[in-house]
Amino acid sequence: MKRIAFYLLAVCFFLGACKRAESDIPVFNLLLSDSSTIVNTGRIPAGKITMFVFFSPDCEYCQDETIDLIKNMEAVKSIQFYFVSLAAVSQIHEFVEFYKLGNYANITVGKDYTSSFPKLSGVKAIPTSIIYDREGQLRVVIKGGFTVKQLLEKIEQL
Repeated sequence: MKRIAFYLLAVCFFLGACKRAESDIPVFNLLLSDSSTIVNTGRIPAGKITMFVFFSPDCEYCQDETIDLIKNMEAVKSIQFYFVSLAAVSQIHEFVEFYKLGNYANITVGKDYTSSFPKLSGVKAIPTSIIYDREGQLRVVIKGGFTVKQLLEKIEQL
């Protein structure tokens, strides 16, 4: 009997210890620039560094960081980017088309139509970027614009 209890306790401990930690990634819906596709961030798979970029299409800093990101895409192609905006879908669509963001499989751009991201993440200003590690744990918050060089330096520290 003691042996059975010991094995049950060992199995429970092992299963609990091996269980993946809860993700810090905020769960909300993004309406993509096609005005019909919805992406739920709760379905972001683990295994990749994930970065949320809170932006506005008419923000100069946001435009500059997007240009730098595109110029240096080869260096950041393993990072999954989610550009999140509260702007009108038509403005987001123009931004996506102008920068040809649809050409990059690792970039998703959409409207947070329920304004959930700022509440869930604590982000208050544009631009702000949040980096999550491969397990979905919050690692870095960048307030203001970023360059790819700065981004890579932050990621090396993970």
